[in-house]
Amino acid sequence: MKIGIEFCYDLENSEVNKEIFMKFKATGFDAIDFNTCDNETDFYKLEGEKFTELLNKVKTEINEAGLFVSQVHGPWMCPPVCDYSEESRIKRMAEMKKSIELTSFLGSKYFVIHPLMPFGCDKVPIETEKDAFEINKAFFKKLTAFAESKNVIIAFENMPFTTLPMSPPHKILEFIKAIDSDYFKMCLDTGHANCVMEGDIYSNVKAMGNELKVLHVHDNDGKGDFHKFPYDGNFNWQEFMKALKEINYEGVFSLETKPKSAFGTKEYNEELTKLYNIAKKLTE
Repeated sequence: MKIGIEFCYDLENSEVNKEIFMKFKATGFDAIDFNTCDNETDFYKLEGEKFTELLNKVKTEINEAGLFVSQVHGPWMCPPVCDYSEESRIKRMAEMKKSIELTSFLGSKYFVIHPLMPFGCDKVPIETEKDAFEINKAFFKKLTAFAESKNVIIAFENMPFTTLPMSPPHKILEFIKAIDSDYFKMCLDTGHANCVMEGDIYSNVKAMGNELKVLHVHDNDGKGDFHKFPYDGNFNWQEFMKALKEINYEGVFSLETKPKSAFGTKEYNEELTKLYNIAKKLTE
């Protein structure tokens, strides 16, 4: 199984990006989870030739390091005020389409996105569940048609919010089946599942089966979304890996956690090596 790691591109320091890509490759990583969550960057502001020029630069740097982009994370804002009104959701649609164009350009197959949260993500009234489902369904039916035109698969991600009805993996799976498209599949976030999940991780992954195409791998104590290294929390890694093997998961083992130390330091190198070795051991 190929191993990936998340990365937020520094638009102000291309040389550092190149060095980090080379460090990832030298450590053993195969792939990048390219993060475009921040919708205030040039990835969303640039148009036409300038947008293409930026993406060519990014793609060249990644490819020259011997890596590939396994997935792109779409725009996100917390709290999700951009989901609250129909007008704001039009803007959200435009941003997601822009990020899907980026995904296609970088040669990635998967675009990861969170559910719309039209009633917020915290203290969400349970009686809003049906309306939220229908708002999401109408929105993502349209976005899926666009993704298909770009030959990109949307990977819908489970969330860590305990009062958000569309948080647990089984709810995400229900929604994926409602969309019913080869271009709309699942991203399982292990840390989020550890916070909000019915049943155990083994049975949840088994239920996903072939719908599961993308992973966000990290750990926590089940009480907060801390994005720790595997084994630094209480997630059941043995049962998780057992289930992945039984469903014949063919995607990248993509880590959504990274060293806390500054790049270029001895501590960063040690932490990165530790993280890769943990992932390698898990996937053997």
